[in-house]
Amino acid sequence: GLEVYNETSFLMPDSQLKRPDRIIIKDGRATIIDFKFGAESSSHIRQIKQYVSILEKMGYPVEKACLWYVDAGKIINV
Repeated sequence: GLEVYNETSFLMPDSQLKRPDRIIIKDGRATIIDFKFGAESSSHIRQIKQYVSILEKMGYPVEKACLWYVDAGKIINV
């Protein structure tokens, strides 16, 4: 019952492409995971919050959004 989308692009009204690393849809609710390598950055948080906004505007309530800093083995829930 899961739909998993890896690096699916969203075309924005201003012609920019947004591409979250992974979106998982279950029972109409979304989980967003963005994989990061290197140091933590506030720009990463802004980026995933933007993904949350996009999906909610598309009608998918976001249940969870997180940044996974792979090298550090750290997950930050946003």
